[in-house]
Amino acid sequence: MMVRIDTPLFERDPYWLDAGTWGLVYFIHGLVALLFVSTLMLHIYFSLRPESRMYLRSMFKGWISDDEYKQKHDPDLWPIQEDQNKR
Repeated sequence: MMVRIDTPLFERDPYWLDAGTWGLVYFIHGLVALLFVSTLMLHIYFSLRPESRMYLRSMFKGWISDDEYKQKHDPDLWPIQEDQNKR
């Protein structure tokens, strides 16, 4: 889409694609932008829910506490590996 405007890197060429193809490019661009914003909103919403705050906190800290782990996960299915770098 940057081909349609003048930039320091290249010269404007509005006829690079025909009008119907540009319409398809704009449609796909708008659809992808809509899906991206919707996905971002869903991620933010579900990360702020009270039962999911542990996961949000773990994204910033890089770990979860043992109590949170035992409360949300089955230790038989997800065994704890001893980490050499203790927190």
